Amino acid sequence: MTDVSVTVIESNPSITVSDGDVTIDVIESSVLVNTDNSILQAVSFDAVAANILPAQTGTYSLGSSSRRWSDAHLSNVVFNDSTTQTTAMQSGASTSYTPLFQDGGTYSATQNGASGSYIKNGKLCYFNVFLNFTYVTNFGTTQYSITLPFTSSQEVVFRNGTYHDASANNTYHLTGHVNANSDVMTLFYTTSGQDQIFDHNSPVTMATADSLHLSGMFETT
Repeated sequence: MTDVSVTVIESNPSITVSDGDVTIDVIESSVLVNTDNSILQAVSFDAVAANILPAQTGTYSLGSSSRRWSDAHLSNVVFNDSTTQTTAMQSGASTSYTPLFQDGGTYSATQNGASGSYIKNGKLCYFNVFLNFTYVTNFGTTQYSITLPFTSSQEVVFRNGTYHDASANNTYHLTGHVNANSDVMTLFYTTSGQDQIFDHNSPVTMATADSLHLSGMFETT
């Protein structure tokens, strides 16, 4: 490991890597470093106004197996294949999104009753959508669809869906079909082992007290 020399100048505090590759100006110059690279006092990086780059790509690490940073507060993480992770799978954090629910054209509502969330780790995305029909003024006449939070890289079928018929207290199994390179999930209901078109009166005549939910996992583009 290349040794790091630390220079503290009260009138112009700075940290300089010994090979001269990086110089970082800081506001507070409270730092001491032992010859074994152990840090006695912390440094404030409040005034960093530039990218911090290693001397070589894919060579140096931030921390080590024996000296780890406690927390990393990041907006997102960009991986080597250029994919981006905006939330942490390990923390269980999820991000909200607003799905678009529609039919072929005449479905309408005074406000959107659909809500959704997702957890994305690299290209892998888990989503969950919920829709209540409280605000529907026209249920339309053709097959329904709802949007995913991201475009799917592959054709995929989701089978973790349920339609809740409030008047009869019945539930019906729903599936969602998505084509490759699309974020539109076309909805079906399952009967006798076959997927049938889900619309305003199939599998049951819809009402504003009804609701549905559907979840699944897919690979994004």
